[in-house]
Amino acid sequence: MAFILQRLIFPKFGPREPPVLSSRIPVIGHLISLMREKTSFYRRLYRDNSLPICTLPMLNGKLISSAMRSKDISFDPFALEIHDSLMGKNLDNMVNTGLGRLSSRLNDVRSDTSMEIPYIFTWIRDLMFESSMKSLYGSTDPMTMEGMEKISQRLLRIILPFYASGSDKMEDVSALIRNRAGLKRKLGLSEEAICKLELILPWVATTNTIPTALWFFAQTLSRPEWAMPTISVSRLRKECPALLTCYHETNRLCNDTTDNRRVMRDTILQDPVEGKKYLLTKGTNIQWCGSVTQLDQKVSGPKSDEFNPNRWIINPSKESDYRKSMLPFGGGKALCPGRHFAEAEILGFLSGLMLGFELKAFRC
Repeated sequence: MAFILQRLIFPKFGPREPPVLSSRIPVIGHLISLMREKTSFYRRLYRDNSLPICTLPMLNGKLISSAMRSKDISFDPFALEIHDSLMGKNLDNMVNTGLGRLSSRLNDVRSDTSMEIPYIFTWIRDLMFESSMKSLYGSTDPMTMEGMEKISQRLLRIILPFYASGSDKMEDVSALIRNRAGLKRKLGLSEEAICKLELILPWVATTNTIPTALWFFAQTLSRPEWAMPTISVSRLRKECPALLTCYHETNRLCNDTTDNRRVMRDTILQDPVEGKKYLLTKGTNIQWCGSVTQLDQKVSGPKSDEFNPNRWIINPSKESDYRKSMLPFGGGKALCPGRHFAEAEILGFLSGLMLGFELKAFRC
């Protein structure tokens, strides 16, 4: 029965499309494997089949680069596509809950009286926020307007003096902060409005930097042979190979990402090495997993799943191949603009620890 179902619901593939990898359990086999193995699923597929591309989410490094450059392969549909949990009956339930809460609040206004609304934006914001949170979290919704307002006001109290005093214009402030705030002032925004829009920057600056710094710290300082070499602060970025290779090796080993794209129109993807062409049909969902290429023994050599910064030092001619296989900060048209800042910050942090302290790991 499962095989019949598979024949009925699976599309037919043409000879020019990537080869199909069948699962042992028809229809849901690959889904089960993906749920169990997570990103290891992609590495196993590549290890067992050695295909540069297939109908399952797996691409090799050269084809990943080619796919990232293609204008006909996009992430946008995933950002716009509505999840099943927000459709049909689920959507109806959420809408009913939200509208019920809105009705209750509006009914609080008696028909024989009037209500003065001093700031219409705040009034609508509070109503819609409360309605949305009730539809998400139900009757015991923890996201109250009172709680959110306290958080918002506390954050504003912290950052408002910075902009109100013009501190964002000082020379030691980054050009990013100066330019963003300056543009908003030219547009006539108040200091408070600027603060609200700028609160996202601390999150952007730390969301990837902190976990990477943690892994860099753990991987490097747990190995004394890599923590001992002399560090030249003035030549930290270009001429400190031990520290820099530890950083690259940390990203290669620990920074595992899976990117999603959708084919916007029929597209031919060509392997730059072998020259073979593959047809990707419109509407096809594709994925590539960083660990497939980053841990590939054909690229990184034997024991690619082990922390070994020496691979970068012993084989400098292969550094370009190592870098091309890595996706810690995205790739193609979607590179993280703050990647250089994150690298400098992390390298400076760990080098300072090494210069100023004797660090030893111990186990409880």
